[in-house]
Amino acid sequence: MSTDPDWKRKEKIVAAIESRLGNGAKVLWNQQLRVLASKSARKRQCDVVVIHGEAPRQTTSIIEVQKRGCKPTIGEFGGWLEKMREVGAQHLICVSEEGFPASIEEKADEVGPTVRLLTLKGLDQGKLEGIGFEAHPKLQNVRYDKVEGLMIEPLHPMRIDPSKPQGEMPSPFEKIFRQADGKKLSINDLLDWHFFGNPRNTAELPRNEEIVVSVNFEGWEPFKGLEYNSFADSWAHLKKLTINIRLLISEHEIDWSAETYEQVKWGEVAWAVRGRAEVSGQDFDLISPLIKDANGQYRLQRPVTISEHDAFFAIGDIGGMATKLHEL
Repeated sequence: MSTDPDWKRKEKIVAAIESRLGNGAKVLWNQQLRVLASKSARKRQCDVVVIHGEAPRQTTSIIEVQKRGCKPTIGEFGGWLEKMREVGAQHLICVSEEGFPASIEEKADEVGPTVRLLTLKGLDQGKLEGIGFEAHPKLQNVRYDKVEGLMIEPLHPMRIDPSKPQGEMPSPFEKIFRQADGKKLSINDLLDWHFFGNPRNTAELPRNEEIVVSVNFEGWEPFKGLEYNSFADSWAHLKKLTINIRLLISEHEIDWSAETYEQVKWGEVAWAVRGRAEVSGQDFDLISPLIKDANGQYRLQRPVTISEHDAFFAIGDIGGMATKLHEL
């Protein structure tokens, strides 16, 4: 089972929600930020860091998540304010499951909009059903075991690495492809897009049985402009690409719950629908934030997984691969 304590999961849930509230902001979990005035490069730990914009107009928010089942003290709040100043952040967001004492709310009013106080509270199952939430009761896990074949046809002749035995298959996780924007990809990344981008690509495949599947990427939109690293960082544009992969698809029961993210003196700003399943002896956590649109209606956002498993999911009309928290 997962060794993450509940407080660490809370931090990851907050990071997932803020990643969808941030309108393109960069969200980082469990960061060490440098103390600006420290001559010894001393650093302070921050539960979540949100970076908005680009230099020279960049702003930083640090988020402190209460780790105990009680309200934070005014002393703890003072320590968070000092940390914000030390690391040069412009905003402090405090999150507590139990709320805040009047002394902290009063102090936050004095400081002004630099500080925001929020709560993250679990909702009962009836409230979850009341928002019309529909989710698939099973989660599919796809495990890539071995590359059985890799057929590449370049647009032009490419250089071959003479030190590599011909016919040797690469690791599924080796970054041997590159997109037009420079992002490097592995066979695993390409297959994730294929199997999780369209549920029909796994619907007819057997469960709990190792099989070899042939995937042809010719004519597929993400394939346009794809390059292959043939030798010594020599990249060749591809005309055709077929991958034969040995895989195993398994299904696991998934339990759904919901939590509400509320800002003091403002009200609800988001919900987080959370799915939990046990995959290969470890917990799989899937977080799908619901964010209010301009009409005040909640809309499901692209989910985030706070575990390392690749899995297919279905939430209402949204299905596919969840973004991993560390890739936000």
